[in-house]
Amino acid sequence: MNVRPYEYLVAIADRGSLSGAAQALGISQPTLSSFLAGTERQLGHTLFERSGKTMIPTEAGQIYLTACRGIISTKRQTYQAISSLNRQSRETFTVGVTAYRGIQVFSQIFSEFYQRYPDIQVLLQEGYMDTMREGVNNGSLTLALGTLPEEDMDLYKTSTQSRDNLLLVVPSYHPLAARGRDSGGVYPAIDIRLFADTPFVIWGNGTTNRILIDSMLQRIGFAPTVIYENNNALLIDSMLQKNVGVGFLPSSFCLPGQDRVYFSLNPPLRSITVVFCRKDLELTEAQRYFMYLIVRRQLISNALGATYYNDFSKELIREFEGE
Repeated sequence: MNVRPYEYLVAIADRGSLSGAAQALGISQPTLSSFLAGTERQLGHTLFERSGKTMIPTEAGQIYLTACRGIISTKRQTYQAISSLNRQSRETFTVGVTAYRGIQVFSQIFSEFYQRYPDIQVLLQEGYMDTMREGVNNGSLTLALGTLPEEDMDLYKTSTQSRDNLLLVVPSYHPLAARGRDSGGVYPAIDIRLFADTPFVIWGNGTTNRILIDSMLQRIGFAPTVIYENNNALLIDSMLQKNVGVGFLPSSFCLPGQDRVYFSLNPPLRSITVVFCRKDLELTEAQRYFMYLIVRRQLISNALGATYYNDFSKELIREFEGE
């Protein structure tokens, strides 16, 4: 897992300057400055601003740095656990995760998994949903943690965590905002073609949400004006909170009191957060336990949307909670 780019950004935040960070990292200041400019250009957002001689993270920078620190911490914990093995691993399997949510979940369950199976090596591979599905299909990934469209659930063996609808997020100043509501759980539907003159913030290619959105747009023959694309839910949420346009967010992000309103889509765009693998794969006990820990975490935290679990999830719960 290459975390060097994340370490660059954390070093800038910790040292408060490019020169101090470059010295700590053992690279030249022009190299670090070029890296920062390229990263900000790719994200479409400034990560640091100057206050005198000190570089201070912007709001977007703080969000991104939180994710960076989590990724670095996950790598450190994982490598420490693997390096502490006193005997050769009798089993190795690879888990695909998304860069933000997937890594968070992995870091929260790995310690408990390792306590039970200290001699089993779990390899982590970051990616977006299109590459993770390809990895599961060709066998390079044993398991993957992410989201699937509801209609694709039968293609895989899955342990289900939560389901979530995409909502259209509209700033309260927009002329059509009067038709929406900012809370209540049930939101009025709207034809998004009414927003033909409004800029859109949209999910990046390779994400399940983008697949769902593109399918809808193609079906209704609408091509929105896109001003910002990103695969990070927190950055999309941050951009929409700044009222730069309208866009799509999972309902779990659509909280009241944010000076914006929400609309449902008809038919709904629904994704399901799952751990999944090939249907024909016979899972080992350790792999089933790994899936069980993620199911249990969701049932406890209820953090990613409306929780429910399918028959396979129930089997995992019976197997490991009945011990």
